[in-house]
Amino acid sequence: MKFKLILVLFIVIYSFVYSQAILTNDKDTFVKEKKILLAQEDIVLVPTQLKAKIFGSSLILKISEKNYLRGIGKLSESERRTDVVVYFKEEPTNSEISELEALGLRCYTELWTPPLPNHPYGYILASMPNDRLTDVLFLQNVKGLATSEHQNYPENNEGTRKIKADSLWLSGYTGTGVKVAVLDSG
Repeated sequence: MKFKLILVLFIVIYSFVYSQAILTNDKDTFVKEKKILLAQEDIVLVPTQLKAKIFGSSLILKISEKNYLRGIGKLSESERRTDVVVYFKEEPTNSEISELEALGLRCYTELWTPPLPNHPYGYILASMPNDRLTDVLFLQNVKGLATSEHQNYPENNEGTRKIKADSLWLSGYTGTGVKVAVLDSG
């Protein structure tokens, strides 16, 4: 009996370590683009009065990289846009959406997420031409912009141990048939 328990523990530990090695190695295959080292003059400049409307520096970095690639002829026509989150105090009106569309944005208004007590702005997702950043920031009703082009990777090396998943697996629970989704506005 003791030997079986040790064997089962060994198999569980080996499976966990092997799965983490696969995740670590596969992480590299998910990265589609290499980081670009930009010179100071390649960074998109935003007027001082509009800087507070940029929610996170990754939007400036993303647009700056795309502009650099366009300048050296390595950017396709479809890549001359950036997927963004457009923040509003309240749900944008048809007139406000028309203003954005006149600037070339493709707005996904059906994805409107309203403001919450701990998140004062609501938002929609949109696809924005890279050269329209400043124009969008100048719009009165736009409270902020952020990129929605993020790539996340699992970093769960300690998670299974911390939640004691191994003891559940030994009890026969496998998680088969369980579906989990997380929708987070922050």
